[in-house]
Amino acid sequence: MNTIRMRVVATFVTLVALAYLCGVLFTPLMRESISKHQMYTWLFGIGIGLLLLTAFVGYLLVQTIRRRLYDLEEAAVLIADGRLHHRVVSFGGQDEIDHLAIQFNRMGERLEQQVALLQKMAAENASLAQSAERAATMEERQRVARELHDSVSQQLFSLTLLAAAARNQSQQGSPRLADTVTQIEKLANQAQREMRALLLHLRPIELEGRSLLEAAPDFLQAVAERHGLAWTFAHHGDETVPQSIEEPLFRILQESVANVLKHADATSVMVQLLVQTSRYELIIADDGCGFDSQAQMAGDTYGMTAMRERALLLGGRLEFLPRNPGMTVRVIIPRASAVDHHDA
Repeated sequence: MNTIRMRVVATFVTLVALAYLCGVLFTPLMRESISKHQMYTWLFGIGIGLLLLTAFVGYLLVQTIRRRLYDLEEAAVLIADGRLHHRVVSFGGQDEIDHLAIQFNRMGERLEQQVALLQKMAAENASLAQSAERAATMEERQRVARELHDSVSQQLFSLTLLAAAARNQSQQGSPRLADTVTQIEKLANQAQREMRALLLHLRPIELEGRSLLEAAPDFLQAVAERHGLAWTFAHHGDETVPQSIEEPLFRILQESVANVLKHADATSVMVQLLVQTSRYELIIADDGCGFDSQAQMAGDTYGMTAMRERALLLGGRLEFLPRNPGMTVRVIIPRASAVDHHDA
């Protein structure tokens, strides 16, 4: 603090000069009227008085500096507590403390502007999140509508036709009535399975507070209790799966099991989670009828496309492998890609 130091030095020099002048002016006069001892006593008293005056002036100056520094400290505490509008009072900008106060006030103004900008961005992000949620909800509704149209609605229409045919056959006493009723029962059961699978997909087991190793067996057990589908789950590897890829893998597991329930006519499903040095693998195998055509295996359905997209977002791939009997779905996620997503 050069300016403050200069003030102290100037005050001290002024007082010393004043003492010297007093000695120079009054010493000749005092030599004529008082003794030498009295003169020295007088000069010593003047020196002590000037020293006390210097100490008093220095004390006042130090107190002023301390009060201004306390104002800066108080402003720092208030701004740290969130009162960004607080400002330090300057005294004309003549010394370093005033310069520091001015810069401190500028910092407070910039912080206040940045906080306001961040709050505005947070509000905009919240609005964008709501828009994205609405868009996701609309997409899910459209997906459900497509699922209902492609499966249940067509089966209900077929049931209507079969019921009309059964009524006519009953009136005519046709021997084909029993076969028609059997077809109605079979088609109704199939529609019921597909509807349950769709509802199962719409009500997933959340992973909050649980790992994939905990959620997957519970999910499979819930499927077994509702649909009578036998299941096995195996985990190979000591390491756990990063949280960043647990949810996509769980969604792929849900979609695969839903496809098994809707199309495979399987009695059991086997799930394996492999944690290897270079990759993660999720394998879902069933003993159902598999795919009827190469077009289905290519992934023309919505569910298969969604599963492939989830795997691609993690830098991996999705494979559909025929087996006898049934089908195997294998998801392969490279470890390097998984680590990158986890760190992000």
